Amino acid sequence: AAWADGCTLPSDVYRQCAAPRASQCSLRIRTSPEFRVSAAHGALSADARFEGLFHLGGCTPLTSVAFEFAFSSPSGFADTDVLPTVQLAFAYTTVCTDAPDEDEDEDEDDHRE
Repeated sequence: AAWADGCTLPSDVYRQCAAPRASQCSLRIRTSPEFRVSAAHGALSADARFEGLFHLGGCTPLTSVAFEFAFSSPSGFADTDVLPTVQLAFAYTTVCTDAPDEDEDEDEDDHRE
């Protein structure tokens, strides 16, 4: 049909399905004592037991999250000589597929007679 000639939906759907995807994601954020995470934004949820631990059901390279920070005390960074520090750790599960080796294909052909 002529109306579908400029349609990119099939290629867009394929690209989304073929994109790398992570699941069962955990993001741990730690800060120096002078400040803390005050809010988290995005498709994540805070862990009920551990402060600074967040969970994502899944994500792609295009997924983004954001954090807001607040001072732990009214003096902020004034009482310290150490620079403020943020540490992030990200753990996830992904499915990896390997392309078949050309050598393996040749071996299979050798056994077919």
